[in-house]
Amino acid sequence: MTTAGTLIETKSGFTGHIADLAFDADIELVPNPRKTKEEHPKFVIYGKSPRGRRVEIGAAWSRISQNDNEYLSMSLSIMGNQVRVNALPDGEKEGQLFLRPFANPE
Repeated sequence: MTTAGTLIETKSGFTGHIADLAFDADIELVPNPRKTKEEHPKFVIYGKSPRGRRVEIGAAWSRISQNDNEYLSMSLSIMGNQVRVNALPDGEKEGQLFLRPFANPE
């Protein structure tokens, strides 16, 4: 299935959504307060439980593509499924990223 979505930069990280044919979820990325090493995730990803509670559902790592473009590699657990996507800069909209299924961006 194709997973898509967008993230918009905020003062403290990003907010946005991720969706495919089986789910549609609002997400929030906040700086990882437990980051002590370079290989640790840059962001923690939060979503909402069915009862509306804020829950940690994944993490995002800052990466550099082969063409020296920065992007986020995200791993999330949504509705019991492991979802991996890349968040890539939207060349037309400053501060906005678009989500695409996991691949090694060039």
